[in-house]
Amino acid sequence: MQQPQIRQTLPSKTPLVIAIDGPSGSGKGTIAGYLAAQFNLAHIDSGLIYRQVGLYVMDHHLDPDDLSAKDEEVIKDFITTIDPKTLDADARLRLEKTANVASKLAALDWIRKAVNQWLYAQVDNPPEGVVGYVIDGRDITTAVFPNACAKFYITADEHVRLERRKKETLEVSSHITRNMNERDRRDATRKIDPLTVAVDAFIIDTTHLSIDEACHNASQCVTERCF
Repeated sequence: MQQPQIRQTLPSKTPLVIAIDGPSGSGKGTIAGYLAAQFNLAHIDSGLIYRQVGLYVMDHHLDPDDLSAKDEEVIKDFITTIDPKTLDADARLRLEKTANVASKLAALDWIRKAVNQWLYAQVDNPPEGVVGYVIDGRDITTAVFPNACAKFYITADEHVRLERRKKETLEVSSHITRNMNERDRRDATRKIDPLTVAVDAFIIDTTHLSIDEACHNASQCVTERCF
C-alpha cells in the first residue's frame, strides 16, 4: 500500500474526530490507521479497551457473567489507568478467548459508560503534535461520537471477513468462525448501543476493494467533510 502524505494544516475545528464502525474483519482498523497517518490524527481502536478489560477479568479470575458490585468498582478504576500508548502491548489481546470475554463485557452498560468516559478524556487531551483522533469500534458513530466530522461504516461479505481474521491469528479456523459469528451476533443484538449503521455514515464495502481503493475512498470523504 502506498504511504499516505501527512497533512500539516490544522483543521478549523479542534479536536477533530473521525468515527468508524463495522464488524470484525471488515478492514476498519486498516482504514483508521491510514486516515490517522494522512490527516495527522491519533488512532484509537476502542475494541482494544474492552479487550484490556477482558484480559483484566481473566487474569483476576473473575466471572464475566457474574460480576459483583465490588468487581464493578475495581474494573471501573482499572479502566481509568489504561494507557493509550500501550493499548496493544499484550499479544493476548488478539486471542479469540479475550475477544469473546470482551464482547460479553461490552454488553454491560456501566462498562460502556466507563470506556466512553475514557475516550472523552483522551479526545479532550490529544497528544502534542496531532490535531485530533480517528476512533474505530462498534458504536462510535452512533453513541460515542455522533457529532464526529466524518462517520464511516465499513463492511464486507462474511466469508471475506473470516478469511482476513484467520490471517491475523494462528488459532484453529473453526474456532475463529464460530467465535466471530457469535461476537457479531452479540454486538448487533445487544440492548445497549448495538452495532448499527448511522444514518449519516459513509458506507464502504471492502469485499471487492483493494486496501488502496478503500483507503482512498475514505480519505476523499474526510477531505470533503472535515477540511
